Amino acid sequence: MVGGPSNPGPRLRRWLAVAGSCAVACVLFREVWVEPEATGFGDYQEYHHLWEAGWVALTRFGELPLWNPHQCGGITQYGNPQTQVFHPLFFVSLLIGTTFALKLFLILHAAAGVLGGYLLARREEGLGVVASSMAAIAWAGSGYFAWHCGTGHANFIAFYLLPWLVWCWRRSTVDVRWAVGTGLVMSLVVFAGGVYAFPFFVLVLAHESLWSLGERQRRSNVLSAGLLAILITVLVGALRLLPILADLQHHPRLAPSPDAMTLGDLVTAMVWQDMRWPLEIVPGHRWLWVEYSAYVGWTVLLLGLLGLGLALKRRRRLHLVTGTLVFGVLTLGSFADWAPWSLVHELPIFDSLRVPSRFSVIFLFYFVLLAAHGLESIAAQARRAATERKLRGARWVGLATALALAGTACADVVATHLAVLDGKWRDPPIEGVRPLPHFLARVPGPTDWPGEDIHPTPAYFPRLNIGTGYCYSGMHYHGARGLWPGWREQVRVEPGDGVVYEEHISANTVSALVEVPRAGRAVFNRTWAPDWTATQGGVERTALDLMAVPLPPGMHRVELRYEPRTLPWGFAGTLLGVLLAAWILRRRLRGGRRNAVLFFAGSAATLGGYFFLLDDIATEPTAPAYAVRASDWAERELNDWYVPEHVSDGLPGTEWHLPGPEVGWLELRAPEPTSMAWVRLLNARNAPHFDRGAERVRLTAIDGGAVVARAEVTLDPPGEEIAWRDVYLGAARASLLRIEVLSAYGLSGGLAEVEVVPAPVTYGPTTSVSASSPGAGEAARRAHDGRVDTVWRAGEGDLAPWLELRFQVPHYVSGLTLVAPGGAEPQTVEVIVGGEEETLAIVPAVVASGDSATSTDVSIHRAGVTWLRVRFEGPGAALAESRVF
Repeated sequence: MVGGPSNPGPRLRRWLAVAGSCAVACVLFREVWVEPEATGFGDYQEYHHLWEAGWVALTRFGELPLWNPHQCGGITQYGNPQTQVFHPLFFVSLLIGTTFALKLFLILHAAAGVLGGYLLARREEGLGVVASSMAAIAWAGSGYFAWHCGTGHANFIAFYLLPWLVWCWRRSTVDVRWAVGTGLVMSLVVFAGGVYAFPFFVLVLAHESLWSLGERQRRSNVLSAGLLAILITVLVGALRLLPILADLQHHPRLAPSPDAMTLGDLVTAMVWQDMRWPLEIVPGHRWLWVEYSAYVGWTVLLLGLLGLGLALKRRRRLHLVTGTLVFGVLTLGSFADWAPWSLVHELPIFDSLRVPSRFSVIFLFYFVLLAAHGLESIAAQARRAATERKLRGARWVGLATALALAGTACADVVATHLAVLDGKWRDPPIEGVRPLPHFLARVPGPTDWPGEDIHPTPAYFPRLNIGTGYCYSGMHYHGARGLWPGWREQVRVEPGDGVVYEEHISANTVSALVEVPRAGRAVFNRTWAPDWTATQGGVERTALDLMAVPLPPGMHRVELRYEPRTLPWGFAGTLLGVLLAAWILRRRLRGGRRNAVLFFAGSAATLGGYFFLLDDIATEPTAPAYAVRASDWAERELNDWYVPEHVSDGLPGTEWHLPGPEVGWLELRAPEPTSMAWVRLLNARNAPHFDRGAERVRLTAIDGGAVVARAEVTLDPPGEEIAWRDVYLGAARASLLRIEVLSAYGLSGGLAEVEVVPAPVTYGPTTSVSASSPGAGEAARRAHDGRVDTVWRAGEGDLAPWLELRFQVPHYVSGLTLVAPGGAEPQTVEVIVGGEEETLAIVPAVVASGDSATSTDVSIHRAGVTWLRVRFEGPGAALAESRVF
């Protein structure tokens, strides 16, 4: 209890502890103020991006930060488990900006970690000031926090709340009201984006609860405290837990976690200062050094081993021993099938976590407390020895010994912490620029490879009002395959004779004024997601994962709005939880059976509400356009790295590999019969080794058991260049595509992507086709009839041939696909883009050729197009097909 005015001692000591903790945190993170306006290194760009997206939503559009239009072609902010924009400290950014607010968020949490560690050591472990200070600084300043929280992993900042969690729980077994603190800490962890901290803390509470059950004076309150902590957590945390769980239904993340450490690796992580591996894979492991460092130095290591030995010998402080051992073994990861982490990883939520070495933060928490006990033991022994020898000032010998050892340990830890952060907070500042009209600066394409200067999403994108089709979220979330890049319209009308007059984009809405002369749809340059509503009709998901709204003929103002169905329930739950917590703190509670029953009823009712709400809003995940299966795949029994589904995920960096060089097959089954005019293949590469890929491939289109089309092609060997291969099938109707890998390059065959292209959508009677050669008008239609086995060829005397497509109404044209017949020579062309009164653009291109019909896409992206003319350089022009898109 805090003393009254007549007893300023305890109050003064408390304020000194607060001030000292803030000072330590400022020293540990002094790097963030070297260049105050600069932003953070590495993944801090992504987390700062999320803060900026929330800031822009509130200040520019006056909307809640529910949706982030600045990455993935749009992604939920409300359901993102790593976002921190609903944390109370985020709203400080409205006053001082996101850069300073994020730095303040980090430093205040670090100070809370130091203060919590100190108070826990003093009040629960009974340690002295020096030993408690060493324990707090060694843990909060360890290499774990230096590497994770100092260089990018902002979602690990929540781990600083661990001492408060343990302290509140231990106190709650004496006074049940402290369970409110436990629940509030767990809620703050969720609000801070603690995707690892929250499940890890559940294990910590399980460990602490078992020890509380073993103490008679605490046993009676454990059940009541646990149920009250659950109730407060699920109520106060409802604003974050509900959308996160709802999003997990749509984007589940099942992450393999085969990594393991040896005991020697763990010791190395605790004492190794070398900085050569910060951005390199640690030899023998899967991750960078940031994932393994747990530096506390030799002094703390030896003191901890001493404290561990003394605890075992005296059979005291065994809760610290079991905490050290349990979480130390979890840190070692999947070293065997029976390893604790291998078993825990099978549990829900834990099956989405993939780096067991991250448990070292909890291992260190218990270990440094043992080290603090070891320090006091040495100090006591030194004082006893000096007393026995009747040395002058013997009573100061123990203090001097403790100060020397603690000072050495803390100086080592702080110096290493500062060295890790040196230069890591020097990224470009966020400029107060004038926002551009919203567009996507880049989107995944056939020439992109994940990791090539696209991650993480830059922090300045929201302020500039631009986005990207790439994703850097922690979930299995991918941008739509149909996203289009560049500074141009974000809404299109299909069919192409419709007109978009105006459009408006904010954080949570997209609207447009469109005119469609016949039934069609408005297609938005946004990745489809649940909970989007439209003012007219429903929001459809296109074959390329974009959002679309069907429209009847006429003029329409269409508005899409993101309205998460969990939002009102989340706000209501959090408000109710805060009121309940305040009410409980004002009452005198006992453990007792009656309160346990009440807390159980409240927890059960709340969790039941969670279940029914999530079940009610759950939507069946949209099935892929094609169901994929294969004869086999590499490492089938070990992981899901090379599964056949990778060929249809729209990500060139994920691949299907056969287990060896033997023949294998892949099948894509359509949900209903469809046309299969073309098949686009992207060969596997297994970068950076380039030792796997399909060589000779046979494609067969099947309908009702009958073969309707077949083609065979030889793919280029894997290498640095990424090149799609278009294979013509010409199947008017098929339900199954079978791809047989007949031979392979290197170790095994495989494919990265397979895209089935239906018969080209032409403009039918609204298009006229003409050509330069006299009398060639009828023949010219062969170049625009949806078939590649009919070919238009220029007349022999035509020295400047051209082919023209003319539309009856203006179109927005993204591009033009030109298909050369098999065996033709490469052709240099100019595509002249015309409007009603003027030439809009002239686009040069080279029409590629091959043994079979080969397509070339010419990028145009012009509105108001009424005609396209393909002008060939020299005689001998030939074209099998043209397709406007």
